Amino acid sequence: MTVTLSDIAKDLNISAVTVSKVLRNKGRISAHTRSRVLKRAKELDYRPNWVARSLVTRRTYTIGLLLPDFTHPFFADIAKTIVQAIRLALHVGEERLGVTARSHSTCENAWRLARIPPL
Repeated sequence: MTVTLSDIAKDLNISAVTVSKVLRNKGRISAHTRSRVLKRAKELDYRPNWVARSLVTRRTYTIGLLLPDFTHPFFADIAKTIVQAIRLALHVGEERLGVTARSHSTCENAWRLARIPPL
């Protein structure tokens, strides 16, 4: 089961806002409360829900890459290089950067929606 901010707050009998501030390292929270929250979050293996966060912040930090054929070595190398550059620039690992490749027909639909003629 996924652990939420509310779960941690209920366990510690504090507000979800306080838990959020601690986990985002924002606001003025006592050292004692901060250590309790961080310890409990680690015990429960809390992981931020990036989808929920993007709904609140209205930012998805998504990059779209449309290539005509991911199976062609040339385009696969382009995609791989872009992903590596993003990981280096953002200092993020596999858990924070998801990569999804779609089939040729899906790409053609995307090209059509973007009104860009396929190559």
